[in-house]
Amino acid sequence: MKLSYLLSQQYLIPDLKSVTRNDAFNELLDLLNLQNETISREEVFSALLQREEEQTTGIGKNIAFPHARFTNLKKMHIAMGISKAGIDFNSLDHQLVHYIFLILVNYGKPNELLKTRAAIGKLLMHKSAKRRFLSSSSAQELNDI
Repeated sequence: MKLSYLLSQQYLIPDLKSVTRNDAFNELLDLLNLQNETISREEVFSALLQREEEQTTGIGKNIAFPHARFTNLKKMHIAMGISKAGIDFNSLDHQLVHYIFLILVNYGKPNELLKTRAAIGKLLMHKSAKRRFLSSSSAQELNDI
């Protein structure tokens, strides 16, 4: 699965302004078009916070996969943000997060989340890709990577 099939340029932020996890959630949610969905932005934000309370989505190596599952979601939604300064996600390795992939999926399609995370993880295994992400200055540059 190619990440470019899942994540279009309009859902990319090359330089998040947020300094906290919750602010990053809001900044990324601003990108998503949930108008055709039966869930509200507030429900999504609450679900993201609840997931973080269960266990951090900061998986280590400066990466976070905040996500939420909904029974009535029509399609998967994904947004990516790069924090040049880093954001505290209480990550498993205690490092700041620079690469945030916010993902919303339908409960009925659990493999969607797994395949998406695998595609992202495969890309981020390459240190050169991570460096290029951090040095990017536009959504177009992120998209090209």
